[in-house]
Amino acid sequence: MKKRQRIFITVFIIALLAPNILFFFLKGYVDTRNFQKKKLSEKPTFSFKNICIYPRQYEEYYDDNIAFKNQFVKLNNLINIKFFHTISSERVLLGDNNWLFYKDEDDGDPISDYQRNNLFSDQQLSSLKDRLEKVEAYLKNKNIKFVLFLAPDKEIMYSEHMPSNIKVEGNITIADQTAKYISENTDIPVIYPKSELLEAKKKYQIYYKYDTHWNQIGGFIGSQELADKLTGNRLYLKDVKILDESKCSGDLANMLNLTSYFNDDKMFSISGFHDDIKVNLVKKTADESYIKYESNALDKRKILVIRDSFSEAMFDYIPKNFASTVFIHGESFKPSDIEKERPDIIVYEGVERYIEKLQSFTLYNRGRYYN
Repeated sequence: MKKRQRIFITVFIIALLAPNILFFFLKGYVDTRNFQKKKLSEKPTFSFKNICIYPRQYEEYYDDNIAFKNQFVKLNNLINIKFFHTISSERVLLGDNNWLFYKDEDDGDPISDYQRNNLFSDQQLSSLKDRLEKVEAYLKNKNIKFVLFLAPDKEIMYSEHMPSNIKVEGNITIADQTAKYISENTDIPVIYPKSELLEAKKKYQIYYKYDTHWNQIGGFIGSQELADKLTGNRLYLKDVKILDESKCSGDLANMLNLTSYFNDDKMFSISGFHDDIKVNLVKKTADESYIKYESNALDKRKILVIRDSFSEAMFDYIPKNFASTVFIHGESFKPSDIEKERPDIIVYEGVERYIEKLQSFTLYNRGRYYN
């Protein structure tokens, strides 16, 4: 074997093994956090029973636990952004002006919402109407008011920053369709603040640049649309003071392990909102699946919000409109919570990308679930 070949082979082997050797000594000093929002694959145990699937299982384990994975992913993303203006990710989409968008097909599929190619059929709309009317009737029998709250996707609200190669197939989104149909064919109050958000957007940024959610301004607008519908009283942005406090990153940047790069977004806060009303935090679980507030608000009713993460930007506002406010995450909500909390109002809040979850929303009645 020629000397040059031996040198090449030696260098190749060192390059192959060096990261794993170095990682063994440095793994306690480098970032090894899981940015994938999924459980990492565990090392499979070989046996003759799983001999057919063992190679695939081991490959998944190796991909999830490769040495210096976060550092290599970060470097790859930075190179792609700097030189090719693209991102290699199954979950995050790079738009114009470095706006980040969510594209996970297994978690709501917001790109289908944006493209308007996932509208409900007439049969699905009718079935959804029947389901929600059963929920409303069940709650009405308990003297509980039912309200549906839909929050628009970021991809739709900031479509001007979406890549031009992702084509839109129509004018009506699935949230537009649902809000209109339920409003016109039932007595259920529907809060869908899309037009109010678009109006505010002319002057303010209402969604985070590097995050999937609306910001405090967007949450304020949503909360006041809810307050107006339920109490007849609301405040507008002109009635409060908006503060640009600091810079921030977001969950989309975190998925890319690039919070140190995408870190110049605006962090807003709002002051002067019902400062005379005092709110007390009564209980909050560690995972925030259950949060309860009490206040000296004029409206003495108790409101229960079955929520997703979009409600977090309304935590500072809704509790100042009602004497008692309970937030329960939709993944933790149980129909028995109704009997436990005994609210006067129940609000089902969901972002547009999760709107299909309404098709399986159930409540308990006479020993049976609505299905």
